[in-house]
Amino acid sequence: MRYKYVKWLRKETITAKELYFKIPEQPDKKLTKEEVLKFDDKEWIEKSIALSKECSLDVIEHSIKQLKEIKRLSPQIPHKILAVGCSIAHAKDLLNWYKEKGINSVIVHSKMEQQELAKAFMEIEEHKCDAVISVNMLMEGYDHKYLSILAIFRPYRSLNAFAQVVGRILRVIPESENFEIDNNGIVIFHEEIGLNKMWDFYHKEVEIARRPCNREYNFTERDYIERDAILAFVESNNVYPTESESYLDDIDFNKLFEEKRAEILNQAEQAIKELKQTHPNYSEQTLEIIRKQIIKEKTEKESKENIDPLLLSKRPDQARKILRESLKNRTQDMVAEILFSKNLEEKGSELYSQFKHIIRNIQTTDTNDAILVKFINSKLYRKYGAVKDRDNQTLLKSIDDLMELGKEIERMIK
Repeated sequence: MRYKYVKWLRKETITAKELYFKIPEQPDKKLTKEEVLKFDDKEWIEKSIALSKECSLDVIEHSIKQLKEIKRLSPQIPHKILAVGCSIAHAKDLLNWYKEKGINSVIVHSKMEQQELAKAFMEIEEHKCDAVISVNMLMEGYDHKYLSILAIFRPYRSLNAFAQVVGRILRVIPESENFEIDNNGIVIFHEEIGLNKMWDFYHKEVEIARRPCNREYNFTERDYIERDAILAFVESNNVYPTESESYLDDIDFNKLFEEKRAEILNQAEQAIKELKQTHPNYSEQTLEIIRKQIIKEKTEKESKENIDPLLLSKRPDQARKILRESLKNRTQDMVAEILFSKNLEEKGSELYSQFKHIIRNIQTTDTNDAILVKFINSKLYRKYGAVKDRDNQTLLKSIDDLMELGKEIERMIK
C-alpha cells in the first residue's frame, strides 16, 4: 500500500446487541449465541449468520450508508460496492435486496451467458450501477478501479481466496482524477462470520504502509576516503555467480516472452475486430474488457503449454518445491470450498460412512476436510505415485487433475 500503488484499506464489522438463533429441533425457542455454542460449534453459527437474510440486510444497509458517505465526500468519482455472496442463489437474493433499497445493481456469475456477461460488464464500465454482486467471478482477471466498498457475505476459510477478493477493491484511482479520500477501500462484514483473523493480515499491511519508508544510504566523500578506518574491510576471493535468473546459454527468455506477447496481442486484436463486425452495439469499454480477458486466457494457455514447462526444466529443484506447495494449498482450498457449498462442517464427521469403503487409510476420528484431502491424495497416488517421487511434469498434471476431482466429489456428496 506504500507509494499509493493501492488504496488505503479499513474494515467495519456489523453486529447486533441481541442475536438469537432458532434451530430445527426447537423451532419455537429463541437461543442466544452462548446457548447454541453448548451443543453446536462456531462454524455452524458463522454459516447461519452468512446465510441469514436479516444479517445480510444489516451488512447491505451499512454498505449503502458508506457508499453514500464516500460519494458525498468525493462526488466526482463513481464509487461502487462489490458484494460477494455464498452461492449463485444467494447472490441473486443479494441483488434483489440491494435493488429493494434503491441501489442500481448488476450481478456477475459463472453460469451467465456470454452476452449477459458482456452487458453486465458494460453497465459496470459505463457507471450505470452502484453495486456489483458476485460469487467468485470477480476474484481474478478483472479490475475496476472504482470498486471501493467490499461487502462480504461469506465466511472464507482460505486466506488466498480472502486476499483475492479484498484485492478487487484495492486498485488505485490515478492522481489525475482523485483526491486523498477517493483512494480509500472499505471492507464490511458481519462480526460473527469469523473473518477478523484474516483481516489482521491486512491490518498489519496497512500499518506498515503508514510508516516512513527506509531511508537510502547517504555516502559522503569522507565515508569513501576513510572507509578502512570506520567500516569493515572486505576481502573477496574466488568469485563465482550464485545464480543466473535471466540468462541461460541455450535460450533467450526475454526474446521468447516478447515473441509470445506480440503473438497474443495480435490474436486478441483480431478477435476484437471480428466482434466489432458481429456486435456493432458493443461499447469501447466492453470491447476492452473482452480484449483483456482474451489476453489473460491466451497468456495462461501459452504459459502452461510452452513457457512454464521450459522454465521448469531449467530450474527443476526450485520449481519442485513451488509445485508441491501449490498442490497442497490448492487441494485444501478446494476442499474448504466444496464443504462450504455442501453446507458441511470442515471438522464434522458426516462423510466418514460414505468414504470408509473407498479410502484405505481412513480413521473414525478423521474430519470431513481430512477425509476429502485423503480421497484426493489417494486418487492422485494411484495415478501418479507418491508425491515425493513425482517429477515436475507429473506434479503439474496432479494440479490440473484437481478440478475434475473436485467435480467428482461434488457428485458423490449427497
